[in-house]
Amino acid sequence: MKSFFLTAAVFFMMQLCASQFVTLDTFIRDDEGPQGLSGITPIGESGMYFCIDDTDGLLHKYKVSFKKDGEIESFKLIKTIKLEGVKDGEALSLDPLTGRVFVADERGKSLSSYDPNTGKRISKVDIPKMYFTDMRINRGLESLTISRDGLSMWLANEDTLKCDGEIATKVSGGKVRFTQFVRSKASEPWKVVRTVFYYTDSIGGDPYKTMEISGVAEILADDDGSLLVLEREMSMKNPLFPTFRGRLYRVEVKGVANGAMVAKKLLWNENTGFSNYEGFCFAPKSPRGEKRLMLVSDAGHSAAASVMIISQSAKAKGLFVSVQPLADDDLLEPSVQNEVDMALSRASKIKKVEGKAKLPFSTDGLTHTQIAIKLVSKQKADGRWVDGTNDYTAAAVEILKKL
Repeated sequence: MKSFFLTAAVFFMMQLCASQFVTLDTFIRDDEGPQGLSGITPIGESGMYFCIDDTDGLLHKYKVSFKKDGEIESFKLIKTIKLEGVKDGEALSLDPLTGRVFVADERGKSLSSYDPNTGKRISKVDIPKMYFTDMRINRGLESLTISRDGLSMWLANEDTLKCDGEIATKVSGGKVRFTQFVRSKASEPWKVVRTVFYYTDSIGGDPYKTMEISGVAEILADDDGSLLVLEREMSMKNPLFPTFRGRLYRVEVKGVANGAMVAKKLLWNENTGFSNYEGFCFAPKSPRGEKRLMLVSDAGHSAAASVMIISQSAKAKGLFVSVQPLADDDLLEPSVQNEVDMALSRASKIKKVEGKAKLPFSTDGLTHTQIAIKLVSKQKADGRWVDGTNDYTAAAVEILKKL
């Protein structure tokens, strides 16, 4: 084990290098306006945005203007539309091919498209049944994004479904499903092609009336095919009241097999106080071409009504650096260890393991966590590890047992 001071210093450098986005501006919304904003999506390049309200199925249209330095000048409500049948809209995305708005309804346990001018429901998407049969209260459908070409859509729950294990705790994170739908043209129905698994961070503070949570608040498809993931945590970090924390991760999903676990890279990390950021989208780039994101907060339950802009390469204003002891790099985080144990359990059911093929890839320079994720994600449904005609199950099992 490393000493406390050495570990803390290493973590400081990890945060400094990994935090590629920093807070640029926080804009306080009108306390008398809509408070339950849980998702936001741009309407082309018009400066207009749709926001979904998680109360009463309301779709709000906003006009957002920016100052020359990229900070928000105004966040003005233009009109509100009632969406047909929506009970608890937690996420939305504008379909670039049809102009319809797709909304994930948590309490309604549905994913549907709507005419944003009239609020009429146009179509309903068939989603995997576990999203409504195994959803935990207030931890279900939370995130939705459609790619800019309109041919790929991703849906995610907030915290672990009953069929996937236990919810996030102070010891381990939750296991979240990212399900991808595709189509070849606008007139075709969306079809599920794969589901990959994502682990949230563990809860950083103490419990609060059983409402503490660490989950996925929103996902956003980037142009390179990766996903940006906004995690939101609420817990007691002081003896008086609960506060929120936001983290942004990048997840590479290209080539990840159905049922596999994805790795994540930290881009932004900040304690956000009373601001409960639940939705985000791309904001206009800076004059220098810096990528920016706009986050909206859900001000329900006495949270703060605010909008935040984070920038990819602004000066390090508001950079969050946490100095605290971490476990040795060779110790697996509990949620990863659980996946290793499950992989070994599946492999133990194989009656006969043949062949002594070596791993078809190098593990040099990788941490134990990286090795674990790589091996677990490559295991086949029958419990074996196979590359072409080479069965390297024995080698994989031996390595996993030593982690």
